[in-house]
Amino acid sequence: MRKKLLVPLLVIAFVFGSIVSGHANSTYFGNVGMTYPAAMGTQIYSCTLCHAASGPPNLNPYGNDFAAAGHNFQTIESKDSDGDGFNNITEINAGTFPGDATSHPAPATPPPAPTPAPIPTPIPTPIPTPMGMQMPSGKFMFPYPAVSSPVMSSDPAQAMPIGVGPVAQGGNSLTLQVNLGQFLSPMDVYAGWGISTDPDKLYFLNSNYSIQTFTFSEVIQALSSGTLPAGVGPWKSAVMEPVNETLVNGLPVSQLGPGTYTLFLLTTPAGSPANFYIWRTSFDVAGMDGTALYAQNCSGCHGNIATSTKLGRSSSAIQSAITSNAGGSMGSLNYLATAQIDAIADALIAVIPPVPMPSVRKSYSYPATDFPVVDPDPSKTRPIGVGPVSLGGDTVDLQFSLGRFISPVDIYFALGVPTDANNLYIIKKDSTIQVYPKQNLLAAAFFGALPSAVMSGGIQPWKTGVEGPIDEHLFSAPISQIAPGVYSLYVMVTVANDPSTYYAWETQFGGSYAPDGATLYGQNCAGCHGPLATSTKIGRTATQIQTAINTMSAMSGLSSLTSAQVQAIAGVLAAQTPPPPPPVPTTTDGPTLYGQYCASCHGALASSAKAGRTAAQISAAINTVGAMSGLPSLTTAQVEAIATALGQQTPPPPTTTDGPTLYGQYCASCHGALASSTKAGRTATQISAAIANPSYPMGSLSSLTSAQVQAIATALASQSPSPTPVPSGHPSNWRSTHGDYVEKNGTVSCTSCHGADLRGGSGPSCYSCHGKRW
Repeated sequence: MRKKLLVPLLVIAFVFGSIVSGHANSTYFGNVGMTYPAAMGTQIYSCTLCHAASGPPNLNPYGNDFAAAGHNFQTIESKDSDGDGFNNITEINAGTFPGDATSHPAPATPPPAPTPAPIPTPIPTPIPTPMGMQMPSGKFMFPYPAVSSPVMSSDPAQAMPIGVGPVAQGGNSLTLQVNLGQFLSPMDVYAGWGISTDPDKLYFLNSNYSIQTFTFSEVIQALSSGTLPAGVGPWKSAVMEPVNETLVNGLPVSQLGPGTYTLFLLTTPAGSPANFYIWRTSFDVAGMDGTALYAQNCSGCHGNIATSTKLGRSSSAIQSAITSNAGGSMGSLNYLATAQIDAIADALIAVIPPVPMPSVRKSYSYPATDFPVVDPDPSKTRPIGVGPVSLGGDTVDLQFSLGRFISPVDIYFALGVPTDANNLYIIKKDSTIQVYPKQNLLAAAFFGALPSAVMSGGIQPWKTGVEGPIDEHLFSAPISQIAPGVYSLYVMVTVANDPSTYYAWETQFGGSYAPDGATLYGQNCAGCHGPLATSTKIGRTATQIQTAINTMSAMSGLSSLTSAQVQAIAGVLAAQTPPPPPPVPTTTDGPTLYGQYCASCHGALASSAKAGRTAAQISAAINTVGAMSGLPSLTTAQVEAIATALGQQTPPPPTTTDGPTLYGQYCASCHGALASSTKAGRTATQISAAIANPSYPMGSLSSLTSAQVQAIATALASQSPSPTPVPSGHPSNWRSTHGDYVEKNGTVSCTSCHGADLRGGSGPSCYSCHGKRW
């Protein structure tokens, strides 16, 4: 699964080479405001909520319970940490300290002593109290566990206005409902959510049901001062009437990324967020089944996952292929969520055989690559990909992928920056950065040791005791935002707790890059146009290549190439010596030319399927039919000679009306034997329409009489139609696209749509799906 490192730290390390550190406790303090907005601005919104009066690091009873609960406030809400008779959530709502027994809500006032009953007086008829929710008189938070359906109440503490459907009981679908009763005064209603995998983001629902994103910190800071961030608008404005809406109905949770989803509803007096009610609930989504997702979305083109042609592909590589519509078909997977792509990538790495444990100290250096390469052979492994900058692009996109190991390993990750050549910046487990002298570290590693992590300044691993696989996205930025120069990236894998043996990889990026045209051609062009030395596109200019990318569907997947990369490809194409042109025929003998250029597809001249074709029709076909694109070297006179030869062929009209005989003479060569004809069941009307259609190669049958056409139809009617078989290696949906076309139009060769060399004609290149394996 991909994870984000602390991106600001890497940015600072890249640009300034400075040291940044932080304390995790500040995160816990910030979470107080997120969990209990009503506490902001009160006495308990301070360090002494969890720490003893003597100050950090000493904890009070509430702080100890908080730590024991894995730093989860909600888990300990029902406890009475300080033993004063009030549970923690009651004290927090009252603004008293749940870790200090001397601080607690005031006890309830005892009932007054009974007094003699007064002399009864007439009781006036009471005025009915209006049913509805009162305006908030302060800041109140009401958390509750996920429920399937909303629960209405005029008491805000009893209301549970958000229901999540079956997922509340561990089901596999989300039905999101909001149900609030009537208010006594106009209220603004805000709706939104957050997800644990990106904890600093809150998403608000606008009145037009579009979505706006704000950082958690700016929302909390604004609420603490009685406002909301600029741009946050209510979902419902100045409402008093009940709210009852279904926002999501039956959404499979498989379409959501894994994590904890927190939903909130905020109501404030109309136009004034100084006081509010917030209701909060949450539900969990488990991880995705990457193997099942691969089978559903990828196996049709790339084969069974165990033998996939895409083993080891990282999440970033898959997403890039989808975004750029690689092969002209990957764009159709743009509905996949990030978590689903992560799961597919994890599955593609997991089926690769494990990497053997390091038994010696071995280092590998490799040129910068766009994406990581996962392989069971350490010498072929490329654990770090740096994105487009590796090919001369203008973006750094760091990704890390590594296969499984037989036993647990520790992983160290370090960065060398051009602004500080003497130090290495080591990423620690908590994603903070540790600076260590480069010379000392490399020398220690050479002798199979690392400075002790126990000692001050000791080296700490990025990941400890892992077996993998690992697939993470680390950092992304335009190169214009980082300091110029060469950056070095180091990864070292050791046996867990034993750095005496290791695998170490080093790569670099930066400096003054010029795109490598030969590499770019091999990655993006060779699959359709052949090796660079014998390319069918030698001499193409950058303008021609860019025009083809913009206008040809088979090349739309290359739209992500920069102008510099296109120019680099054009440069290497211009440097190749074009192959000698095929010899231009000199004869103008029509029958000879027909035999050389036409008979292989259209049969012998005497029985040609193109008898009677004119020079204009032949020229038009050369320009438009992919299978005839190899004939432009014919001169006008030679085309005329072929047309003359075809015009002299006037086979005598058939006299028989025997359907099987007529079919055998005029149809079997294209559509197969009658018993297994691809046109079984065709009617006389359909046959006549095909003969009359100039796009079909059946014009030579126009001499058939209506009785003879009917006889052929009668013979075909006696045959049971058989479905067009799916060719070996094609996906199961082939028939619904190609097969029906073949059956309908009688196409017997892929070349009629996909070009003489299958690289594209009226249809796309077969290489779009098959790649270089075709």
